[in-house]
Amino acid sequence: MARAGIVMMALLLSAPASGTELRCANPIDPRAQAAACTKFIDAGPRDAAHLSRLHRTRGDALMRLKRHDAALRDFDTAIRLAPGSVAAYYARGRAYRALKAYAKAVADLDTVIRLAPDNAGAYVTRADMRFALGRYEAAIADYSRYARFKPDDPFVYGWRGRAYAQLKQYRRAIRDYTKALRLYFPRDPGVYYHRGRAHAHLRDYRSAVADYDRVLRLTPQHSEAHLARGEAHLELRRPRRAVADFTAFIEQRPRDPRGYRARARAYEALGKRLLADRDVRQARRLSRSN
Repeated sequence: MARAGIVMMALLLSAPASGTELRCANPIDPRAQAAACTKFIDAGPRDAAHLSRLHRTRGDALMRLKRHDAALRDFDTAIRLAPGSVAAYYARGRAYRALKAYAKAVADLDTVIRLAPDNAGAYVTRADMRFALGRYEAAIADYSRYARFKPDDPFVYGWRGRAYAQLKQYRRAIRDYTKALRLYFPRDPGVYYHRGRAHAHLRDYRSAVADYDRVLRLTPQHSEAHLARGEAHLELRRPRRAVADFTAFIEQRPRDPRGYRARARAYEALGKRLLADRDVRQARRLSRSN
């Protein structure tokens, strides 16, 4: 919205504003905005910087319409017309991200950071792309740079925690998840779930169960939390509680063989061999059909 306001001001200062021009700068209705920008672009020649902004504005409208390929073409044109435009590279990076072309998105964000090293948003966006590419150490470096600009943003600690977990640095992951929860997310089940998983990897199953308890109080239908809590209960030699969790998982996801395999182990621990065998057979049937 702020970017659109800047574009509007630039347009208004450059020439008397027509109705078409105002609609091109108005982000409320992206379909009308894209159509108005097209008319304005087709109306006649203007200086390269102005035309670059128009293509970028239309590209932003097309992004909101989920027309990512068309938006990408506009951002390409915007960059060709104004190769030093930080906003155009940033916009094209977002389009590549939407198209899951993460390596190309990273390349554009590299350019943004080279041109504007204090652009905090570029660091966190590039971190997300590096995470998607499995480049977790590089993602952590970018999340850490962003955190220096925005130390009170809880999102960065949640995502950096997930990157640490991917590298099996679970203690660091737990510290970041805890900071995210303290800053802003005391009721976010996702952060509790991931912290629980990190505790479980460290064999701190009681702490893991406590986090899964919080997840399920907030989101009773969180099937993965039932499965993970059941596994933790098994490690704590609580097979009856494990059976209850695995059964809840099966009720929510009856076609997933993991629940049956896990419950079979819990039944084995309880000495209920017939029930365990039945679950093993069902898990095999589902694995074949899936």
